[in-house]
Amino acid sequence: MAGTGLFGGTFNPIHIAHLRLAEAAREQFGLKCVIFIPARIPPHKQYTEEIPDAERVVILQQAIRGNPAFLLDDLELQRDGLSYSIDTILDMERRYPGDRLFFILGEDHLEGLEGWMYFERLKEKVTFLVAPRTTQSAALKEAVHNLNCRCMVIEAEPLHIASSAIRRKIKTGRSIRYLVPEVVREYIQEKGFYS
Repeated sequence: MAGTGLFGGTFNPIHIAHLRLAEAAREQFGLKCVIFIPARIPPHKQYTEEIPDAERVVILQQAIRGNPAFLLDDLELQRDGLSYSIDTILDMERRYPGDRLFFILGEDHLEGLEGWMYFERLKEKVTFLVAPRTTQSAALKEAVHNLNCRCMVIEAEPLHIASSAIRRKIKTGRSIRYLVPEVVREYIQEKGFYS
């Protein structure tokens, strides 16, 4: 059964750590592709639209275009209201019938995972792939083991890059070179985003 990775987030903007994580998950779990899904309004965190959704899509397209295993789907941007993962998963089941779905998320989402909307239904449909952020590997594996769902740890080196920090750097006139793909840096600079 083919494996399809689903990687949601605001990607505001996408950065090197996002891309490295997606590649590590693809390689470790033999995924045929990783689909980047920009969220419209995530229910689990404060989101201030810094740039239009259409521009986030353009930036994502530029960031992933060199990797044929990386795809983009803006289905959440086409919906009204909050972006609930269960709605996205049900859509993806229809688009990729027969595929095993892997849901990529950061370890910072683990604590509240069981409180997600329709979690009992969601956990029947996906295997969660958890990205390390700060926790030591053994402790993270134990936390994952204690969850009542199919959940595995991505063996990736944590890269401590945050979109919020990138936005702050731009606002204060500091360089974001090597934090985002060069094509993304150039596009953000050309458009004057986040400044």
